[in-house]
Amino acid sequence: MSAASFLGLSELGRDPYIRALKEAAADTRMGSLYLVGGYLRDLLLGRTRAIRIDLDLVIWGDPQPFGRAVAGAFGGTLLVLDPETVRVLGRREGMPVRIDI
Repeated sequence: MSAASFLGLSELGRDPYIRALKEAAADTRMGSLYLVGGYLRDLLLGRTRAIRIDLDLVIWGDPQPFGRAVAGAFGGTLLVLDPETVRVLGRREGMPVRIDI
């Protein structure tokens, strides 16, 4: 492990983007939700955020219902990329947000 400090679940839960995703998930009765990719990596390494928030999520099942809930939470637009992938483009706390599900 690098010199980065360990990021526990309580710290992860304080992230405003993660909190918004958890609230959207609670409203949709979906299955498991996994945060993957660069945003999680950067949180774990303690890196500062870029000029855009880019979240990658994996869920089991149809991504469109959850994508609609996320679009609502982020004041965004849902784009269907293919039958298994949707993208939400929105804003939160003044930052552009892109979420691939």
